[in-house]
Amino acid sequence: MQDGMSSSGRPDGSPAPKRRRTSILVARRTAVALAWVATLVLAFVAGVWSAGSGWQADAGAHGPATESTVARAELDPATTDPLGALPEPAPSSEDAVEDEPEPAAPAPKPAAKPMPREKAPPPPPPVEPPAEPVEAAPAAPAVSATELARRADTLAVGGDEDDARREAEALLATHGSFTALTAALAGEGADEVAARLTALRVLQLAGLESEATELARELKRSHLGTPEVLKSIRSWRLLTPRITRLDSSIEDDKRVVVTGTLVNPDIGEIRRVFVQVDGLDAAGNVLTTTRARVRPKALAPGSGGSFTVRFDDVDPASILRTRATVVEWESEVLEPS
Repeated sequence: MQDGMSSSGRPDGSPAPKRRRTSILVARRTAVALAWVATLVLAFVAGVWSAGSGWQADAGAHGPATESTVARAELDPATTDPLGALPEPAPSSEDAVEDEPEPAAPAPKPAAKPMPREKAPPPPPPVEPPAEPVEAAPAAPAVSATELARRADTLAVGGDEDDARREAEALLATHGSFTALTAALAGEGADEVAARLTALRVLQLAGLESEATELARELKRSHLGTPEVLKSIRSWRLLTPRITRLDSSIEDDKRVVVTGTLVNPDIGEIRRVFVQVDGLDAAGNVLTTTRARVRPKALAPGSGGSFTVRFDDVDPASILRTRATVVEWESEVLEPS
């Protein structure tokens, strides 16, 4: 019976199950330990290899290594290969480490627009106390047309013809026409004849001689024989015989000869017309004067006459200008006494 049994007590000689399981566990633990050792060795070799490759790259970039550098590398235990000189494997594409490009700086975000602020309501206007009523100054009384016409006549009589003309022009511009001015004067209390005479004088002072002469004829004709009309027209010399031309010349180098013509603007015949002629120097001073009678003796309405005078008492060369003025005449129309 002993020849047919194995040492394990099993007839086929196979090991017992318990011992087999123990062997399997030992084998597995041994394999795991060897794998860890191999992993550590490989990691150590890879680290040494990478350090050596980096050192060689630095040495190539900075030039050939000197003896002192090599000596320090040999004495430095950190760079000494404990397993001996190992051939440096060529770096693979997996081992190469490329410098990653620096990420681009993010574009600055646009500044956010400030939210519009609501405008504060304007402050209420200050309330001013009511102003105390101020009594308006009384307006200056308007100057009447009668007063303005009288002022212009006074200036003309005093010899200030320029101011008289300005006053008369302003008065006419205010009223616009002879008829309107006559109506304004009548509205201020003047009768018809006085209002027309005053307006006629304003026309004359404003320089409207032809209009004034025509109106004077009409006024004298419509109010024939009225002392007020005749006196005013003669005083203002509205229908005075008007000198239309005056010439002077030197005769035989001894005397100055002055000739002139005039016209009768009156509504009737005039007679006995006399003219005064003056000889003046360069400054306007009267050197000599004489009177002359107009021929013919009688002048019908609208007709003309002439006169001639000679200056024998002065040097002809000293007389540079002459002047003539009608000083006397008679009219067939009744004149005031």
